[in-house]
Amino acid sequence: APERLLAVPQTYLGMSAACLRMQAEILEGNVDANGCPVTAWAVSNVVGQRDGKDNLMYVKGKSRGRIDPVIAATIAEALVLKQPPPEESVYASRGALIL
Repeated sequence: APERLLAVPQTYLGMSAACLRMQAEILEGNVDANGCPVTAWAVSNVVGQRDGKDNLMYVKGKSRGRIDPVIAATIAEALVLKQPPPEESVYASRGALIL
């Protein structure tokens, strides 16, 4: 199968759905950085900012702080959200056939 590149625009509209999903996953306790001090530092630098259309994007709260690990995870989430939903297996509706 041919490989394809999926764009993730670094704009409010392009990042909002992934930022909202990441925010929900974090609040539900589903994200664990496994005690990584670099990730903890990056998370402490993140500020959620909304545009006039209520789109959410993560930005740096401090001009010298870095948020790269958070943005990388958010871009990965954006790519997951762009994937088509998996097709339901035929076995889910009819079960396995026994010959």
